[in-house]
Amino acid sequence: MLAGERLEYRRGSVVEWYRNEPGRLEQGFTLPERPAGGPIGQPLRLTLTIDSDLTAHVDAAEQAVTWVDANGLVGLKYHGLRVVDA
Repeated sequence: MLAGERLEYRRGSVVEWYRNEPGRLEQGFTLPERPAGGPIGQPLRLTLTIDSDLTAHVDAAEQAVTWVDANGLVGLKYHGLRVVDA
């Protein structure tokens, strides 16, 4: 994938996308509407899983997730987490 290009995976009505930017890989999810069956009046939650021996740590402000190995070495970091609602 070249810088600025976008890759999409369609998962039912949800589009999971990735965009390669200088110094980072951006991931996002686009939902055309709220999925049926969720509790009305409650926040929408996307639940993601990772198949790994790494342990996830969420920062106090809930703006970053860092995955570390058994020795405390960082294996992956998500930061700048945000939600945009149309």
